[in-house]
Amino acid sequence: MSIRSLNIQTMTAAPFADAANLTDAQHLSIQGSTASERLVVQELYVGGLAPSASSPMQMVFCRHSTVGATLSLTATAKDANLDATGATGTARGYNTATTKPQRSATLGLLSAAFNAFGGNWKWQPSGVPGKDISTLGTGTTFGEAGLSNGTGGTSALVGGHILYEVM
Repeated sequence: MSIRSLNIQTMTAAPFADAANLTDAQHLSIQGSTASERLVVQELYVGGLAPSASSPMQMVFCRHSTVGATLSLTATAKDANLDATGATGTARGYNTATTKPQRSATLGLLSAAFNAFGGNWKWQPSGVPGKDISTLGTGTTFGEAGLSNGTGGTSALVGGHILYEVM
């Protein structure tokens, strides 16, 4: 097992409707590498970097109804192995794809409202085994999930990360 950190220094997260293509570099997403690989989310964090005082955000962590293909990361994003004892493997995180992911309209997991003018949001699981958030495999509807800005908020500059365990 290996803990990984998918992080981005800065992204201008524009609001997206469910079932719409997400724009490159405006989301953080994780996807399994094989049909049986499970990714367990250990932490989600988003911190506001907006320069103006009124920058409400409605970040959503959701399963995707369309998964990304031909995945990569922009220069300000990294997917790093944090556990030296685990296999480094292939990076499972991305924010750029030729086939754009789409947030599911029915498989939302978490929603976080905060002001991107210095505000932040952090989520960690309860610690109860079996009560975590995870993905399984590579396809819809359980193989991919992502963090993006939902409708109702503003487009604002943020930074953040997803810590996840590869099982």
